[in-house]
Amino acid sequence: MSVSRPYPLPLSLLTASLLLASLPSHATETVAVLPHTEVDASLLALRERRESINPKQVIDGKELRRYGNGSLGDALRRMPGMHFGGPPGENKDLRLRGLDKEYSQVLVDGRRLPDSGEKRELQLDQIPMAMVDRVELIRSPSAEMDAQGIAGTLNIVLKKRSADTRQLILGAASGDQRPMDGSAQFIWGQADLQQQWLIGGGRQSRTIVKGKDKITSNPAGVQTAGEQEHETKRFFENYLTPHWGWQGENGDHLSLDLLLLDSEMHKDKDKYKFKAPGVANGSEFEKEKMDSRNLGLALAWEHPLGERTQLDSHFSVRDLDDHKRKSKLSYKANGAFDKLETEDEQKTDREWQLGQSVSHWLGEEHELLGGYDLGLKKREKSKSKLSNGVSSSEAKDRYQLEEKRVDLYLVDTWKLAENHRLKPGLRWEAAELDSEIPGSDADSREAHFAPSLHYRWDLASDWALRSSVARTVRRPKFDDIIPSTQSKSGTLSDPNQIGNPDLEPEESLGYDFGLEHYFAEQRGLVGLNLFRRDIKNLMESVIFEDASDGQYYSQTQNTGDGKLWGAELEFNSELGWLGLHGLRLNAGYSWLDSEVKDTSTGKKRRFKQQPGYLANVGLEYLLPGTPLTVGGSWNKSGAYEDELGGSNDSTAMDAIEYIDLFVNAELSDSTTLRLAAENIGRAQKDQQKLSYNANGTLKNREDTREYSEPLYSMSVEFRW
Repeated sequence: MSVSRPYPLPLSLLTASLLLASLPSHATETVAVLPHTEVDASLLALRERRESINPKQVIDGKELRRYGNGSLGDALRRMPGMHFGGPPGENKDLRLRGLDKEYSQVLVDGRRLPDSGEKRELQLDQIPMAMVDRVELIRSPSAEMDAQGIAGTLNIVLKKRSADTRQLILGAASGDQRPMDGSAQFIWGQADLQQQWLIGGGRQSRTIVKGKDKITSNPAGVQTAGEQEHETKRFFENYLTPHWGWQGENGDHLSLDLLLLDSEMHKDKDKYKFKAPGVANGSEFEKEKMDSRNLGLALAWEHPLGERTQLDSHFSVRDLDDHKRKSKLSYKANGAFDKLETEDEQKTDREWQLGQSVSHWLGEEHELLGGYDLGLKKREKSKSKLSNGVSSSEAKDRYQLEEKRVDLYLVDTWKLAENHRLKPGLRWEAAELDSEIPGSDADSREAHFAPSLHYRWDLASDWALRSSVARTVRRPKFDDIIPSTQSKSGTLSDPNQIGNPDLEPEESLGYDFGLEHYFAEQRGLVGLNLFRRDIKNLMESVIFEDASDGQYYSQTQNTGDGKLWGAELEFNSELGWLGLHGLRLNAGYSWLDSEVKDTSTGKKRRFKQQPGYLANVGLEYLLPGTPLTVGGSWNKSGAYEDELGGSNDSTAMDAIEYIDLFVNAELSDSTTLRLAAENIGRAQKDQQKLSYNANGTLKNREDTREYSEPLYSMSVEFRW
């Protein structure tokens, strides 16, 4: 079952209350064409959040499109609780609650979408913003959902609502060191009382430019090495998302959704090395091309079995093909040729999903839901590497994986009393994973029981208290569980790497407790959510010495337990009730903390790379008497320190912040102009890494700075 269905068909035609009140129980034989009616999408998003029993944040696409971003990742960066890893300006890997990306689950229309990454993640910069209707941040899952998001789940709902819709969006973007990028996107849809269709598509180019400087110093502070790096990535992306829905006279509802994402990425990276300031020590010039194609087909059928019972069925197939080609030329300090390294990598990831559920209403406010989901994933990687024409491929560069899933769930949604709603659920997930590399294979089996309990108490018409308990899971990286050995130098600083087919998934028991107040005629919100996650079977990289050969090895192992806790504060409202008419404030603050006991040192530390806080403030102001809305946003992620045992290294990262501005002009009822200036503060990421000798004395220090430049964009949206 999907995490959240698209707004139901009648609601997409008008509004829920008006249409449901006016329609008869069965459609007549006459098909009436409905007039175009504007729907306040932001109000619908707030209403969906208000009515949810488990804690959920809903962000409407209109709010996300204020800055005219090309990718969903760039738009989400400004939202409360959102954090991305990687260099400044590259918003692809979502890290909810500051944890690494494998702790965040990303779904598209409630289903998994294949990605080339090894950590089961979905890169959000690959999702064009124009195809998104809204996103849902689910802090604690109910039992009909995949239990894989320990830190949370982001569900991307694609556009399906249609009522004689026609849109054309043209855009352009550039920067100081960026080429001119452009985009052309369209949406066309029609609907009547029995069927609707919507097709969206487009082509866009976008560019990411970053710089990186690194200085290595000895304990006395004297520079011993340095690097200067400049990288440009340029993407050319096409997408197509047709949707068709039909509603029969007897209550049947059929839907068909297709998805095509096609991307071509070109990367150029130049690196210059130095022994000391002004003393060259070689250079590297790297080129990479990545072709990626993601195809998807989804079928759904809702069939009434009686007045109080409904059968829902779904089938989907997703197909990913990636082809990456990379070359790197290296030169010595005197400019002489050193070596040519090439890589050719192909990945395929195909996933089939089939499921059914039965809903039975025991009363007006009491629904019992039970169902199953079956899944089959086949993943293959083939990578060849050459260094000066000689093969340098490694064992894990070629593998095949097959994962089979069986999920069963039972959910009871119950209105206990006028202001009390309860949603208990039981979920059982079983998986079989077979992996194979040339000359070796392995298999593993796992099963998880994932119960959940959600409760909402409406203290008053404008107050809601929620409490949730849910068990979730984090499954291993694909390349961690293949039976491979990768030979390195075998030293502490460069250990051999080995796989671990016996790796067990992490399991978490999570608690959420939240209080929300709705005001300004239910258009404003202030909320506080407290959370805690108790995690067992932590998976972390461990470096150890093998007594049989005296060499060091690195392997991902289950190292023990950890816990995560924090508080999330959110405010979103127009400020007319304060006399500040036309002004809207959207702000959030997340305080984050965690604890892990390091198995190599026995000391307690935080989860790696987790910032101490996340903060954002967004303002927009409708200028009186004009069609202009102006606004800006500021968001910041706090500093952190990592001291990982067994590696003799410690890392400290400074806080990073962004400032963006926008202007929206409603030139007419059918035309909107958007102007934006992003990253005007030129965000930079500063990192200090200290390396120590075996006796604990300082070996060297590395200071790294990554930075990006501003982006200026313009888009025009036409509607008719």
